[in-house]
Amino acid sequence: MSAARGMLNRQAALLLVYLLIINSVGLLFGVLAQMEWNAVFDPVPAHSGFIYVMSHADKEYGGIINLIAACTGLCFLVFTRRRQICDSGPLGIFHTDLHPMTWQVLLGCFALTLTGQTLADWYQSGMDWTTARLGVQQSWTTTEQIQQASGTIPMFIYVSLLAPVIEELVFRGAILHALKPYGHVFAIVTSAVMFGFFHGDLSQGFFAFIMGLLLGYLACEYSIFWSIALHVFNNLVVSDGLELLLGFMSDNMSSYINVLMMLAGLLAAVLVLYLGRHRITAFLRENRTYTNVYGAWACPFFIMLLLIMGFTMLTPFVSAGA
Repeated sequence: MSAARGMLNRQAALLLVYLLIINSVGLLFGVLAQMEWNAVFDPVPAHSGFIYVMSHADKEYGGIINLIAACTGLCFLVFTRRRQICDSGPLGIFHTDLHPMTWQVLLGCFALTLTGQTLADWYQSGMDWTTARLGVQQSWTTTEQIQQASGTIPMFIYVSLLAPVIEELVFRGAILHALKPYGHVFAIVTSAVMFGFFHGDLSQGFFAFIMGLLLGYLACEYSIFWSIALHVFNNLVVSDGLELLLGFMSDNMSSYINVLMMLAGLLAAVLVLYLGRHRITAFLRENRTYTNVYGAWACPFFIMLLLIMGFTMLTPFVSAGA
């Protein structure tokens, strides 16, 4: 277990530094890029000022700033994990010598994205009910910040294309593959937990954890290219595409579609779990978690990651009377 703890400690440290890079250097580069953009294309001189752009970094300027920050994080990942990127062995990020993909597995994974959305909607409803009972409310969410910059090409590129690719390289590439020697299930679950906390949002964090399990299975058993494809499909079609479609409908029709999507998510879960029960059982049997391996979660940097991002998740909640 000491080896697993040491490896997980290094992966958590990597993620903490990655977060620091994208939220400091990446943010600064993004703000400077937005200032230059405004200086050229915005007729209002005050809009190219540093203070003005920073005050709108989580609003309409989120697209360009997030794009630049993500590219900065990608450069950091390539520099720190260049050996793992070039490694063609089983621990390499782009290792593809795994099981061949079948249309049944691919279709099942696509269907389970609807299940994830359904579970996330229920979770959100439960969280709204709980916070209302406690007299608190969420002052902002990551989803709301994305929506404020939605409709812009930079935000579309970031959310639908760039973010899925980079997040897969970090979590299902670098982190998951580094943890695989200590058990595939352990690697999938642990990377999914880190993926959920990485989002720093209670609403998105739960859905990210659910999707992290599914994406981790694809990357572990098939290829990271399949997990990237599913991640892009979820962000581009299930999230953005559905939201765009509902925007053209009346409130009543949108409600009906949401109910149908929930039913489709439940049906997908039942069908996939039933039809794939033998495959799932075989995977769990072949990849049993080593005894006490989850004790590796007690490593310092992993605990620090959970505490920091857990605090970030709770900071948006304020008293309803405030």
